Amino acid sequence: MARKKMKRKSTKKKVRRSSSRKDKEGLYLMLLVGAVALVALIVMVSKGGLLSGDLAGNAFNVQGPKTINCSESDAGLEPEEYGRIEGTYIDNSKYTFFDECKDADVLIEYVCKGNKAKAQPIPCTNSSCSSGECTQ
Repeated sequence: MARKKMKRKSTKKKVRRSSSRKDKEGLYLMLLVGAVALVALIVMVSKGGLLSGDLAGNAFNVQGPKTINCSESDAGLEPEEYGRIEGTYIDNSKYTFFDECKDADVLIEYVCKGNKAKAQPIPCTNSSCSSGECTQ
């Protein structure tokens, strides 16, 4: 008589992920990706990658290599006084930036923040911009 082989049922239980667990894992993954994207966006904005300081209304770095020193001809943010900044880039080349009018209503005031050369957009309120200064 031939013996039939009987299949043994596995005693191991199959672990099934509930749909709520899958949903939670998907949510965590989306939150992680969102957080990474937010950090990348903040870094890009702070480095001037998406918005220049001009659009954001804040001082922004001048174009060129990193500066190692900076001096001003006026006392900093003096929109009614035409001024300039000058200094040295990290490669030892010299720079000079003169205050200038972006348009009839906005002055670009060049200032030193520590050893860094910055450009600060300033609205000429109750006046207009002419020859690198806000005039009455």
